This record gives sequence, structure tokens and C-alpha cells, in this order.
Amino acid sequence: MVPAMNNMCPTCGAIYNVASKDLGRRIKCKKCGTSLEVRESGLEIEDPNAPPAAKLAPAGDLIDDEPEAPRKKRDRDRRPSGPAFNPMELLAKVGGIPSILFAFGVFLIIFTGFQQSIGKAKIDKRQAAVEEGQADMNGRQRLYDEKKDKSSKDEDDLKRAKEDWEKKKKVLEEEKVISELANKRSGYVDAYVLMFGFLLIAFGCLGYMIGDYGTVLRVVAAIIVAAMVLALFKASAGVSEYKLI
Repeated sequence: MVPAMNNMCPTCGAIYNVASKDLGRRIKCKKCGTSLEVRESGLEIEDPNAPPAAKLAPAGDLIDDEPEAPRKKRDRDRRPSGPAFNPMELLAKVGGIPSILFAFGVFLIIFTGFQQSIGKAKIDKRQAAVEEGQADMNGRQRLYDEKKDKSSKDEDDLKRAKEDWEKKKKVLEEEKVISELANKRSGYVDAYVLMFGFLLIAFGCLGYMIGDYGTVLRVVAAIIVAAMVLALFKASAGVSEYKLI
């Protein structure tokens, strides 16, 4: 049995396909640059007395069995292969621009309503604290008046309690006034926000009416616009009557 020829570069271990037909060929390893010669045993380092390496045959025509290292993927190769994001498709899924306007208008109206409710709740909280404190003070006074054996200590305690309550009552009343003023100031801003919210709803309904939407949605949008117009006329009439009075 004929032994297999050595097909590895003795210097770097690069693998090449060599056969008996390549005997006598001299090549230069394309990986380490070593000058090699194909002999009966296979690839061996060339004799130093041989012609210079520049005259040797290139190793490109001998097949390199060693697989090349995978190249790093470029940034564009690492990008997802899915379809590109289209904002118009997302907008169409939620109902288009009319739906965006309508939803934002409803949000502004709800937000404004909560702001007014929160401001009123702060005022009511201060008023409730004043009434609760005053009721407690009245109860202490009644217990003192009903007591038969009144000592100087009882009188001093009641007097001290009245002084503390008067200080606390003054603070609570000042906080109540501040809350009322803040609620009035925010009322002007809330009125403009409320008006803007109704305008957005109106534009959204008009978009439903003139756009390619279902009949039911168009009818509902028309009803909402008509109700808003009637409410506007009613409010205008109320203002006019108030001015006449």
C-alpha cells in the first residue's frame, strides 16, 4: 500500500491538496510564506540552494483544504431581515388622524375635569379641618362648663387649648384662601384647555364624516358635532342674557 503524501505545511500546518502529478513543484505557502517543494513524501521545506522564492510557482493553483475563518458580518448584515417600519400603517391601524384628534381631545377634557375636582377637594379639606377643630373646641368648653369642681389647672388647660386652636385655625383659614385663589387662577387655564379639547373632538368628528369610514361612525360623529354646536349656542345665549340683565 502506497503511503499518503504529506499535505501540510511543516511551518504553519496549512493543508493543501497535493498529488503525484505535482512532484517537483515548488510553491510558497500563502499563509506563512515558507518556500515548499512537492516531493514523493509530500510537502517539504525547499532546499536553500534552490532559486529565489520569487521564481517559485504560486500556491493558488493548489487547493487549500483548510476552511477560511468566517468574516465578520457588517452592520448591514446584522440588521433584522423583517419588513421596514411604516408609521402610516400604524396610523391606519388606530383609525387614522381623526382618531388621534378625537382621543387627545377626550383626554384633555377628562384631565381638565379632574383638575377642577382636585382643586375643589383641597378647599373642602381645609374647610372640614376648620369645622372639625371648632367642634372639638366647643366640646371642651361644654365639658368645662358642666364640671362642678373647677380648678385653676382646668382653667389654664382650657385657656391654653383655645390659644392653640386659634393659631391652628388661622393657618387653616389662610391655606383655604390660598387654595381658593389657586383654583381660580387655574380655572382660566383649564377653560382654554377645555376649549382646545372640544375643538380637537370636533375636528376628529369632521374627519370621520368626510373620510372613508363606516356609515355608523359617520352618523355618530355628526350627532356629536350637532350636540356641540347646540351646546355652544346655548352657552352664547346664556352669556347674552346675563349681559342684558
